[in-house]
Amino acid sequence: MPVPVPWLTTAPVESSGKLFSDGARIMCMTHMCQGAKMQGSHKVLDLATCAAPTFRARKCSASSLTSARVEVRVVESGPCLWLCGRWGRPPAETKASTDSLGCLPSASYPKPSGQAKRTWSAAMAIIAALLICDVIGVVQRAPEASRFRTPVRSRVVNMKQAEAVDADVLVVGAGPAGTMLAWQMAEKFNAKVALVDPKLDDPWPNNYGVWMHEWEALEKELGFGLNECLGYTWPFTECYLGGEGNPGTTSGTCTRIAKAYARVDREKLKDRAMAGLEKAQVRLLRTRVDGSEPSAVSHGPSASTVRCVDGTEVRAKVIVDASNGMAGLSTKAGEDNPGFQIAYGAMCDVDSHPFKEDTMLFMDYRTDWMTAPSVTTTGEFGPARTVTAEAVENEPTFLYAMPFGEAEGGGRKIFFEETSLVARPPMDFDECKARLELRLKHLGIKVRSVEEEEFCYIPMGGALPSTNQRVVAIGASAGTVHAATGYMMCRMLASTLAVSKAIASELDVATAQSFSPERAAAAAYAALLPLENRLQRDFCVFGGEYLMRQSVTGLRGFFSGFFDLPDEQWTGFLAGWPGLPGNDAHDSWEKRLVFGINLWIRVPFAVKLSLAVSAMQFGGIGFFRSVLPILHESAFQELPMAGLRSEGERVPAQL
Repeated sequence: MPVPVPWLTTAPVESSGKLFSDGARIMCMTHMCQGAKMQGSHKVLDLATCAAPTFRARKCSASSLTSARVEVRVVESGPCLWLCGRWGRPPAETKASTDSLGCLPSASYPKPSGQAKRTWSAAMAIIAALLICDVIGVVQRAPEASRFRTPVRSRVVNMKQAEAVDADVLVVGAGPAGTMLAWQMAEKFNAKVALVDPKLDDPWPNNYGVWMHEWEALEKELGFGLNECLGYTWPFTECYLGGEGNPGTTSGTCTRIAKAYARVDREKLKDRAMAGLEKAQVRLLRTRVDGSEPSAVSHGPSASTVRCVDGTEVRAKVIVDASNGMAGLSTKAGEDNPGFQIAYGAMCDVDSHPFKEDTMLFMDYRTDWMTAPSVTTTGEFGPARTVTAEAVENEPTFLYAMPFGEAEGGGRKIFFEETSLVARPPMDFDECKARLELRLKHLGIKVRSVEEEEFCYIPMGGALPSTNQRVVAIGASAGTVHAATGYMMCRMLASTLAVSKAIASELDVATAQSFSPERAAAAAYAALLPLENRLQRDFCVFGGEYLMRQSVTGLRGFFSGFFDLPDEQWTGFLAGWPGLPGNDAHDSWEKRLVFGINLWIRVPFAVKLSLAVSAMQFGGIGFFRSVLPILHESAFQELPMAGLRSEGERVPAQL
């Protein structure tokens, strides 16, 4: 039977009768294009930026066309042209419905005969040649080359011309903090919300570990279904903190903690979040904001306008920056000089391992695997590298391990991570890889395969956002990452509770009087960073500064005393955010002072001495105001500038 030529169609063209209108940016997606690069699940060739785009038609055979497609999009001006082919059974009924991109879906065709295959290949070659000629100006003169320099970075909401969106709240950044805040504003407070992120459809890159008592407490407040988003739970955790620096213990001494730990299933959490956003009718904009552009944001008396890189304009009463600083929308107050947590992780299939299957290895600071002054690795996880005993002692790392039971085909599945807790400058990833290789060999662990790798780069501490701005920063943009431990997930989610309520309260006030964006931003920052929260963070910042200066011997001594504290004190320090369990043991200067005294009693003498010296050398005003009733009000003079004269009085800020 004759084989139908792939159908060709265009979306409606509103402003021009031409197929490619002036100023358009065009992209061709196919695995048959020479020089194509991976973008998501497609190989991409940007015809607009190629000096001499080529299409190798001779490869258009039946076998190479399986599930292949050529897609040409005119992003800015509306038309969308698809050339699609797929072998297989024809659909029972062909419908001309459009997908979320405003494009007609691909069709299926019966498997052709040999003659039909040749006909198909010739047709594909001719049509592809016509398309490319059209793009480069042979059939139709294309716009000048300078108009094509900006590549398309992501899918877009639709293929219409630049549109205007009105919202009560615009959230920029769709990580855990941004999506949860957007969901709460829309679902719980019935606000009109828009969410901008160029990677809305991409999975979140990081794995997140959480203490179950924190996760369950969050779920009670959020009612989101967080417990449905856990991948694996261990009822116990363990630490290896013995060795020199801890009198009476050996390197094999294990500290066992009867508290459950869990790994978040990031795919389930992202899927649930996206489903919740769509149900709550949050407007999802697959584009990005470049805050470095002078015209990206303009503030009016009652709203702000944000211009996205694809031309979309969003007018919103409140702008929230949840982009981890990537959008450049919010500014910091003072010098930003964070420490960094660096970790290399690998999900491995191994023959066997010595760890308990019901226990998550939280922290292993043993160094008995370093058996010589220097050792050169074979490069199992990365390039061969020489590791020195001096570096292992003075630039410490620890092992973090999550057993996942039996692997497919036998053996065991386990996630290993070699972590530099906090350092400035950050440790090199290759150093973490090399240490992990040496550590596993010492433990007799033979890695059969690596399923997934992870590279964590987490800024800790640093400057807080300026409260003297209309843009509300949350998540990592607001410095909510724990400054001493790098914990973030539960803290970020907890922070959205207070911020969403504060913004919603200001939006409600607007129904009775004129809305003040300055007052709304001030209220959000007052909820996010009240005085006690800032003082508590100062205490944690000192902790991070102290830990990054310690040798592995000092860290073993410190954490031996830390995990010997009463549960509410050490868990409260790790949580460190209002609403999380144990935080009430740290939410005042008296309680932080009691914590410090109790820790002092439990650590070895060398650690006592280093803590005292560190407090005097670099504790500064931040540390002393966090544990003494001094300098509290004068320490944060920026709060009145943001519109807060007192806890109960709000005034517009002068921006």
